[in-house]
Amino acid sequence: MAIAADAFGDERALVLACQAGHDAALASFYERFFSPVYRYVLASAGRREDAEDIAAEVFVKALRGIGRFRFEDDSKPVTAWLFRIARNEVADHFRRARRRIAPSSLSAQQIEPSGRYDPLETKDSVMDLARALRGLPGAQRDAILLRLAAGLSTRQTAEAMGKPEGTVRSLLHHGIKAVRAAMER
Repeated sequence: MAIAADAFGDERALVLACQAGHDAALASFYERFFSPVYRYVLASAGRREDAEDIAAEVFVKALRGIGRFRFEDDSKPVTAWLFRIARNEVADHFRRARRRIAPSSLSAQQIEPSGRYDPLETKDSVMDLARALRGLPGAQRDAILLRLAAGLSTRQTAEAMGKPEGTVRSLLHHGIKAVRAAMER
């Protein structure tokens, strides 16, 4: 995932500065991670209003809990921890709402923030893609959204999902295959 460089350098330095209570570090944490978290949440939730609320709650929880975050080793980056919070918040949102997104609720404009929207695509193609993604089992959809919409690496996606990398590669393979098949129909 391409993360902008800032005064705090790598993730570890940024997290340590946040844990020390530096206001600039907290602001930098938000600026550094908001866009990929928001893209993932928007792609998962489908509505801007919901995505804004969910993303805000993700950062409230992350900044409250940053003091408890520990780097066990280099295999657990803060991005995995943050996206696990995001996945849980999206799941909580749907549990609370007890509803599914109607196929027409995702517009091409809402998908655009991921940077993956091609202006030449028709709205129908984008709607077909959204419909195909919604038709996937939850783990496949999450893997695809974390990997492609949020821009996480396969390893980061695995850590965010709490699954082995091989399992995530399989979820991605089968999910993308199912999306392609649905799009060809």
